[in-house]
Amino acid sequence: MDSAKKGQSAIEYLMTYGWMLLVVAIIGGAIFSVVQGQNVESTSGFTGSDVQVNDFALTSNGSFDISFQNADSEPIKVKNITVSDGQDTLEWEGSANIPVTDTNIVSLENISETDSTNSLDVTVTYDRGNLPDIQTSGQITGNFEVGTTSETTETTGETTNPPSVETLSTTTVNKFNATVNGNITNTGGEIPEARFNYGKDQNNLINTTELGKQDSSFNTTLKGLESNTTYYFQAEANNSEGSDTGDINNFTTESTTTLIDSFEDGDISEYTGETGGWSVNSGSAALEGSNYAKGDNGGGYSSKVITRTADISVGDNFRAYMRPQSESNNGVTNFAFQFFGASSGTNIFSKSSQFVTYHDQDGGWFIGERDSSGNVNKEQASTASKTLKQWYEININSENSTAFTASIYEVDGDRNRTSTVFSQTFTGNADVSGNENFGFQTNSVTSSGGTVIIYVDSLESDE
Repeated sequence: MDSAKKGQSAIEYLMTYGWMLLVVAIIGGAIFSVVQGQNVESTSGFTGSDVQVNDFALTSNGSFDISFQNADSEPIKVKNITVSDGQDTLEWEGSANIPVTDTNIVSLENISETDSTNSLDVTVTYDRGNLPDIQTSGQITGNFEVGTTSETTETTGETTNPPSVETLSTTTVNKFNATVNGNITNTGGEIPEARFNYGKDQNNLINTTELGKQDSSFNTTLKGLESNTTYYFQAEANNSEGSDTGDINNFTTESTTTLIDSFEDGDISEYTGETGGWSVNSGSAALEGSNYAKGDNGGGYSSKVITRTADISVGDNFRAYMRPQSESNNGVTNFAFQFFGASSGTNIFSKSSQFVTYHDQDGGWFIGERDSSGNVNKEQASTASKTLKQWYEININSENSTAFTASIYEVDGDRNRTSTVFSQTFTGNADVSGNENFGFQTNSVTSSGGTVIIYVDSLESDE
């Protein structure tokens, strides 16, 4: 009786509340299915890196695509990616170039979908600009797992090739400067570094001027060239995948050389100043085929000076050839070559001037200026000692009224430069504009009758 009542009560209970239990079971099963089936995707750990994971997905063709973004100010090349789910690891090697602010997609094989959510550890190795093998790491979370095969080299998106460049003609050529031009015809997918190589031998372009990153036409002005000289030049471009060079072109600098005096007339009377002790001579001691002026100081503290007015102006290139020939009776060789501002008399530095001078007792070569008040401002350019019976070319490039570049070369009997003593720029305050004289002098600083002889040959200017 009791058991019958209990059975009836159970049946009544199920009939009353069973539908509620069925609803709960159905809803619970649905919730379980949704949680189990959803794909929660996210990334972490790449924050602050040059390479950011922009997006990722399994594609219909079975590849796992990762979109990388360049967050740096220089081009990036992704070279290696490793992905691990804690059990299996795959490694990708290839070349995925990512221009600045751009993206590129790398396709990986052997990553498949799974019912459970996993975190994949991702390590990316890349080059940034000139810095190789930088690494960054992070995680990709989703319903993915790594297969057992571990290699692919397929890339999509933009790839980089060597650039293409052409050498264009010059646009401006004068005595000492030339403007050369080039053009990047194809960057190759990465903006290249551009430069010009140039020199006097087309088979040996020993000089280089760097111009940084260029993606179109570019140019530069080559300065400090020699007048009446043929130069060869070639454009070059380089990126991370290689380099390219254009044709070798050439130009010849202008020549407007004015011969001020070759000392071949046997007469020094056109000069002013203390010309005593100077004479014009001929002989094998001079440059090939030329005569020369000889200054015989005769001892004491006196100087022998000659000056001349010349049709030269600021901006000219100016040169002379000098040779310290002999010293006797404790004579010490000092000589000075002064331009712009030489005046007559025994002191060629009596007005604003620029000068190059050699002093035995001070130990070397000096360049500098003297202002209108007689104040000297000079600096040592070289400690090299002069060599007796050696010809020197003294070359002056007057850049403006207060600055000039002096270059001293040893030359042979045919005026070929054999070595450089120094080349240095001097910037001062003495304004030599309006002056057009030059002068040179020798002196002896002993009181025992020392004698110094200096040869001077072929004073010239390039206007």
